[in-house]
Amino acid sequence: MNQSFKFRSDEFDENAQDSGVDKDDGSKYSTDGQVRNISFNLSTGGKKFLNYSYLVSGEISPTNGAIKLQFTTDKVVLQGIRLNSLYDDLFFHRPMEIKLQNERYEALENPDKPIVTSIKIEE
Repeated sequence: MNQSFKFRSDEFDENAQDSGVDKDDGSKYSTDGQVRNISFNLSTGGKKFLNYSYLVSGEISPTNGAIKLQFTTDKVVLQGIRLNSLYDDLFFHRPMEIKLQNERYEALENPDKPIVTSIKIEE
């Protein structure tokens, strides 16, 4: 056996820690691409996830503050305020999870972040 043989477990650990999830809060993927899912937290307390590969089109409406996403199996409508940056993130498949937020409180705490106040999913 070669005396200079080394296990490369330290390199494996470094690679395993870089999972592609944003280190800030875990709500976005840190890199573009790859096969990914998006989870929607519904007002009923339930959750539904859809695969980005089935996202056919997306549209943002400046008049009513809504994002419409057409998946092959479902239609998703997100309503809220300041949704332009969320639309851009959806374009690059970055959001991992979209949560409902109370507009009253979130608008004061995070004046630059998008706020989703309604999620409607139709099959």
